[in-house]
Amino acid sequence: MPAPGYRFVAWQGLNSADENADLMPMGDTSFTAVFAPLTNISIIPPLLSADTTLAAAASPWYGFEDITVLPGARLTVEAGATLLLSDGVCINVQGGLHLDGSPGQRISVQSDPSPSARRSYSGQSGYWGSITADAPTDSLIFRYADLRGGSFGGTGTAIFPPFPRTIAH
Repeated sequence: MPAPGYRFVAWQGLNSADENADLMPMGDTSFTAVFAPLTNISIIPPLLSADTTLAAAASPWYGFEDITVLPGARLTVEAGATLLLSDGVCINVQGGLHLDGSPGQRISVQSDPSPSARRSYSGQSGYWGSITADAPTDSLIFRYADLRGGSFGGTGTAIFPPFPRTIAH
């Protein structure tokens, strides 16, 4: 199975581009799965040291690893944007976080439904982690944001607990 952000291309040494190739070895055999990065995919940077905006037009945005918003930086998610987070991925806020949707353009934060996003942790699968705020240097705004499929994680001073919950204005 490809890692998040990659797709299967072919088998090297089997002359097959089919993901499910048949193999009947007749002695020593060597083959390699070839993967390539997905193109035209929006990935949330894992470390944000400057103000960053996730545009709704570039949705969905994928979070493949924990996201940390450093002090002095702000992560702004535009109204109408969707964030798809892999299993266990947390958003750790030391700066600011603005999920500022509107009644007609809600923001969605949820588990990435693709099989490559499954990473069992503590016996759970299919749930992203949490949003934590550890002495944030900026504001935390949640308006018209649907947070679904969260679980647990982080040790911040404010932990937004397991969802499904809808946080609205």
